[in-house]
Amino acid sequence: MILIIQLLLLISPSKTKAAEFDVGALPGCPDSCGGVTIPYPFGIGPNCSLSEVFELICKATINGTFAPHWGDFMLLDISLTLGQARMTNPISSQCYNRTTKKENYNDWKFDSGAFWFNHEKNKFFVIGCDTLAYVNFTNDENSYLGGCVSGCNSLETLTDGSCSGIGCCETSIPKGPYYLNFWFDDNFNSSMVSNFSPCSHALLREEAGFMFNTD
Repeated sequence: MILIIQLLLLISPSKTKAAEFDVGALPGCPDSCGGVTIPYPFGIGPNCSLSEVFELICKATINGTFAPHWGDFMLLDISLTLGQARMTNPISSQCYNRTTKKENYNDWKFDSGAFWFNHEKNKFFVIGCDTLAYVNFTNDENSYLGGCVSGCNSLETLTDGSCSGIGCCETSIPKGPYYLNFWFDDNFNSSMVSNFSPCSHALLREEAGFMFNTD
């Protein structure tokens, strides 16, 4: 899934900060990785970035191509003009096991650190037919809890492109730098719909281009 993060360093005051760093890569440092331009303050390898927070690794992906990575997250592009970067991120999942009668979880946590999530372009999505999922944003000053519930009685009730609570729901996220984590409400465990919808998913991603599909 694709997530947009904003660069705190470049957000305030307005666009003047971005202009200060519009110098490309530092001398002797790689200026791209896998076709992605790497502008300072980011950099590949030690002594090529403003600080360790902006240090990237150029490494191979599962399909053999190379891409810049910030920790475990693959960067798709960096725009100093917009003060933002786009990256891929995992999906949190909950699947009901009809044999063990238990849920299997795959959670996701993220510390935004020097970045914040673009609250105008990202949303929290939940997909499933018996699902209530939460997202918790916390920092030193504030805590925000959001979530939504998604349900359906059969696959026939689902509509492609609709994310209004039947099979898919969405909610906005707050502005600012946050540590976030997702979790699922245990009272909604897909046991009653496990024959056609055993798994539920929660994700934070770019709203543009997202399309709920029943296939």
